[in-house]
Amino acid sequence: MSPSEVLYQLPNIETKRLLIRKLEPTDLQDLFECSSNPEISKYTLWDAHKTMNDSKDFLTKCIKQYSLGLAPVFGIVFKEENKLIGTIGFGSIDFQSKRADFGYALHVGYWNQNITSEASLAILQFGFRTLELERIYATCFTDNVASYRVMEKVGMTYEGILRSYHSKNGQRVDVRLYAITREDWFQNRQLYLDTINITF
Repeated sequence: MSPSEVLYQLPNIETKRLLIRKLEPTDLQDLFECSSNPEISKYTLWDAHKTMNDSKDFLTKCIKQYSLGLAPVFGIVFKEENKLIGTIGFGSIDFQSKRADFGYALHVGYWNQNITSEASLAILQFGFRTLELERIYATCFTDNVASYRVMEKVGMTYEGILRSYHSKNGQRVDVRLYAITREDWFQNRQLYLDTINITF
């Protein structure tokens, strides 16, 4: 299976504490619980979900993207509770240039437990090993300290400020840019998760 064909048959990615998988219609309630908190959305380009329909629309969009082989958003399931607690995935994938960007959002009740770092390490391994990418990058608002600490923790390198990069609530905002290359990844064994299982 070629890297681009993988997007039509996405695997489950399992770590010690997490199952990272495609979103499903049965995730609606958990997804709304995650996405309705304004503490999360103040650092995202989307607004907090005000109704279940907001979450349903997002869920429907993600499921449609799976069928089209587009850059996927995965659900993060906390195995101990069998509960969806967030999302992580690629905003875009360019197989010709072998690069992609990724992002994440986590239920506030699970912050400060290294869950986002664990999920990010898994996605990076999937990107470099399975999708055969050469560069993976991410951005965050300049004041989103928790987010860029995750990027640093998983081995990404700070590359600078992208000025006036996004618009949020009618205001232009700067973002911090981080990236990691395939060479960086494979030279640093500390970036590998001890246990990860990718199953199709």
